[in-house]
Amino acid sequence: MSTLTFTIYDSNTGRILGACTMPAGELAPTFGDIAYYGGLADQATEYIDTVTELPIARPAWPSPPDKTTVAADGAELVTFSNVPAGTRVHIKGPANDDFTVDDGTVELTFDLEGSYDIWMISHPYLDYRGTIDAT
Repeated sequence: MSTLTFTIYDSNTGRILGACTMPAGELAPTFGDIAYYGGLADQATEYIDTVTELPIARPAWPSPPDKTTVAADGAELVTFSNVPAGTRVHIKGPANDDFTVDDGTVELTFDLEGSYDIWMISHPYLDYRGTIDAT
């Protein structure tokens, strides 16, 4: 029996939701804004262009930090500018935090010494992953 492999994505944003393999001849279920691309696309590095309905590379993260080492004094700022609204930010280290960006700027201070892993997620950009060292 032959099979079909396809990528499932959000028809409004192009965000890839997953992939599926099923027996040829069966109909894929449809749910709201779900669409299908007839092949495999890499969720980590691609999204589906909603006009051409083809996979394209996700663009690089638009806003690296202005520094990666900062005093653990609760005052010195690390700034990310031009961060897309709606970006989810996850901070893991001696102190943890999670929040969503509203205004396009992320300013961080650190009270405790150590390394902080920063993860920012905003479709269609590649995720930002970096480390800030507070000394």
